[in-house]
Amino acid sequence: MGIGLLTSVLTRLLLGLGIGFTTGMTGMGAAVLVVPSLIYVVGLPAVNAVGTGALYATLARSYASYEHLRLRTVRKRTAFYIALGGVPTVLVTSFAITHLAKTMGSGLDFALKVIISVVILVTWTFMLVNVFKSRKGSSRDYYVPLRPFPFRRKLYGIAAGAGVGVLVGSTSIGGGVLIIPILVTVFGLSPNNTVGTSTLISLLMSATAAFAYITGGRVNPSVAVMMFIGAIPGVWLGCRLSVKVPHRVLEGILLAVVTISVIVMFAGIRH
Repeated sequence: MGIGLLTSVLTRLLLGLGIGFTTGMTGMGAAVLVVPSLIYVVGLPAVNAVGTGALYATLARSYASYEHLRLRTVRKRTAFYIALGGVPTVLVTSFAITHLAKTMGSGLDFALKVIISVVILVTWTFMLVNVFKSRKGSSRDYYVPLRPFPFRRKLYGIAAGAGVGVLVGSTSIGGGVLIIPILVTVFGLSPNNTVGTSTLISLLMSATAAFAYITGGRVNPSVAVMMFIGAIPGVWLGCRLSVKVPHRVLEGILLAVVTISVIVMFAGIRH
């Protein structure tokens, strides 16, 4: 029993270390790596994995957001309007899922696995197309904020946040894996600003989801805290590398992270 407990602790610490590095460097984590890991490595039901992943993301991204704010890689106004649209829908959807879990049982668990898998696959396709487009051009002009924030940009942010919030609340997907493509293609942010801004937005949405799932009793705090402890050095290193790695290399890393999650989710969905 002692060996089993030690193995369990080390597994969670190592998962946290690897995922924390990815979160700090790419702004992704809870959506594309944490939830599949909690389902297929730790062995949590899908609903509990979503809730526990939201709590882990809140802890890890608190530190990551602090680091990115220090590094000045966050576009604060863009983050504000996306969060303005997303936080309310996260809250409503999260409470709805915890209620459905009481009535649907394992049926909801399987449905969430399918939804998580499909959303990650669609995102992977979207990002792959974007990478190919960026490779064709020799250079790209990234968004530089103006003193007056355009009204259309505010509406885009609120609408995008509302849509992503539904997915964050129901699956924990969207904190990074969907916000990042939106920030790149719709808002035209550079990879560095994309990572920092998505991390702050993800923190706000994940904290909201975590609150709802904790209230519904669908969170394993010890797993989330243990993975967070392992994530601290990974986040620290990832944040610093994110501002040093060339843009095209960072884009490739983002795509690779999503590719891994696609394979893991579809390989295990039938179980």
